[in-house]
Amino acid sequence: MPLHDFPEPPAGPLPDGVVRVWWAGTDDADERLCGLLDPVERARHRETAAPADRRRFLLGCAITRVALGGYLGLPPEEVPLVRRCPVCGGPHGKVRLGPVTPPPGDHHAPGRPAPAPGELPAARPAAPCPDTGAPAPDAHAVAPAPGGHEGAPVPAVPRFSVTHSGGLVGVAFHRGGEVGLDAEAVDPGLDVSAIAPGVLTAGELAELDRLPADGRLRGFLRYWCRKEAAVKAVGTGLRTRFRDLGVTPPGAPPAVTAWPGRPGTARALHLTDLDVAGSHLACLAVLGRAPAAIVHHRAGPALRRWAATR
Repeated sequence: MPLHDFPEPPAGPLPDGVVRVWWAGTDDADERLCGLLDPVERARHRETAAPADRRRFLLGCAITRVALGGYLGLPPEEVPLVRRCPVCGGPHGKVRLGPVTPPPGDHHAPGRPAPAPGELPAARPAAPCPDTGAPAPDAHAVAPAPGGHEGAPVPAVPRFSVTHSGGLVGVAFHRGGEVGLDAEAVDPGLDVSAIAPGVLTAGELAELDRLPADGRLRGFLRYWCRKEAAVKAVGTGLRTRFRDLGVTPPGAPPAVTAWPGRPGTARALHLTDLDVAGSHLACLAVLGRAPAAIVHHRAGPALRRWAATR
């Protein structure tokens, strides 16, 4: 479905159990949205060389703050976002909502978010930080979050996940469970034969080889999106080798079939395939209870309204 056919997001808090996905095209980027960036984000935006990458980064931050501002009853520029690598402690990695002061009368608004279930188990990360190469610290085991095991329910804190590919940027929001979103442009120039062996299990490679030639690209991207959404929901990112993570083949209902060392996580993940704007394949992963509904919105009008106030 084209982005302009998606409805605008409604006002008010984020309903429990509903995933709202805000989408924007890179032509929605407006330099006035830089007023939403914190100092670290501003520096990263300034230091990013490629204009398209700058627009994608700006839109990811802007959509996140504008949406969370509405859901939490805060001015968007006051929404605190925290990036902290669980391996090296650096200011990168999965972005999360920082501590906020609940607006008067809002019983859903969070305090400090609890740790994500997928980040709980390791006492000592096995690999250095994938972004910086920094060695893993000699840290003692992280205490379990309330609920105590992988896939356990988490407090009703708005969780979100950002994705961008080509000219598309999306952010998924969900209250009550971790969420992962991945979108990939259907690019005919992608060399599937070269990339697939580093991404797919032996069984998945065999399934891919059985697809007709004109279906291999989309089949591979389905595998990729499902895996990427799963690791984003759990928060392991590049620390998970995609070749070790098994998912169902493209023609089957999406699911994680194997995750060595994390059987509870695999069972607790709910995946949904998405097609966006006619040019991208995507997947949404939710950790915990399956979402009651997934609703898509176009972010452009809300971003333009905020930019007009600058």
